[in-house]
Amino acid sequence: RCLAPLQCCFRKAMSMYSMDHGGAFPSNMTGLADCGANSPKLFLCPGSGTVPGHMANVDEWMDYIYIFWKDGDKTPTNYPWIYERRLSHHRGEGIHVAPVAGPAFWDPGAQWLQKFVKEHPDLKIRMPDDLEKMP
Repeated sequence: RCLAPLQCCFRKAMSMYSMDHGGAFPSNMTGLADCGANSPKLFLCPGSGTVPGHMANVDEWMDYIYIFWKDGDKTPTNYPWIYERRLSHHRGEGIHVAPVAGPAFWDPGAQWLQKFVKEHPDLKIRMPDDLEKMP
């Protein structure tokens, strides 16, 4: 259920945006919503129970963390692009991650993401909310 929006819908919307903007990605999800990706389902994890807000402030209520890569479609393909904001969406067991290219995947305990963050401290990647609050 949760993997489908990242694997299919999000990638398709980002691809269409990129084609219309010379290979660039939107700087935030409001930019993507303004370009026609205006279904709240695209921005919600089906397992979260989040009630969507207004599309003009989608970045505030969406269930995912989106990383804006300034290099657009030149960004390394293994970099994380969008991933779940909370492990609690899945009983604390992990998150789904969609890299810039390739299939989205299940990341148990967000271990892959934590390793990526440690290997790339200069990128200042935000961790899921419930991991940031842990000691």
